[in-house]
Amino acid sequence: MPIKPIYRVLSLWLCIYLSSCSSGSDSATPKNDACGIIGLKSIQTKIVNGTACADGRSPIVMISTTDLGLTNSDICTGTLISANAVITAGHCVPLEPAGVSVVVQGRNVSAREIRVHPQYRVDQGQGLVYFDVAIIFLKEAISLPTLPIVASQQLNGNEIFSIYGYGLDEKNRSGQLRSGQILATSITPTHLFHDFDGIGSNTCGGDSGGPLVFTFTNESGITRSGLVGLTSTGTDLECRPGDSASYTNLQNPEILSFILGNVRAAQTI
Repeated sequence: MPIKPIYRVLSLWLCIYLSSCSSGSDSATPKNDACGIIGLKSIQTKIVNGTACADGRSPIVMISTTDLGLTNSDICTGTLISANAVITAGHCVPLEPAGVSVVVQGRNVSAREIRVHPQYRVDQGQGLVYFDVAIIFLKEAISLPTLPIVASQQLNGNEIFSIYGYGLDEKNRSGQLRSGQILATSITPTHLFHDFDGIGSNTCGGDSGGPLVFTFTNESGITRSGLVGLTSTGTDLECRPGDSASYTNLQNPEILSFILGNVRAAQTI
């Protein structure tokens, strides 16, 4: 039987959450707080599953989409890769920019143009979306930090990555940037995979298009962090232990060339 991909989009009628359990100090164990990795402060409130980040100067933004009939609203997550370009999942956005906006510091900035990867496709049999990437060009430049794309480091399995998103928490609250970490299960030329076993964090509804961030030390001994993936799909609607989440691999040559060919101001490290 074909497997239908469960997208990490948050429709307003869905009650699903971003889950996370561990806050261990072992460097080989994913943690539930990754705010500091992108230079943000953690908010010390009683958030059980994950850690909220103060997002006033965040490169990670919430994306709001409304269909032309105004019958359905969705929330996704995106990342600024230049002052006027946001990268997100292809399944998050329609081809027309009408009804698509980015929420920045409490106000909506409308989309000017949307470009989805030309090889975007849904494989129902595998339950995966291939080339699940889109770029939203904004009508105005945003004065916020941007994230570079990691192109210089070879990724392997069993590495820790940081995840971010605006999806619902365990109490069905949405709209707050939250962070956590995952331990990658496997990496292919098109995807990164994470089998959630209850340790660390997991992406869920509303986190689609959000960044998968890799932190490394370069040859000069400097610690750097950048984008390596985008949240795409999962296998469990409620994102519980046993869920298998997939992320678009931005190091894929055809994906990387699509990004850099469309956003010349995007940086790589």
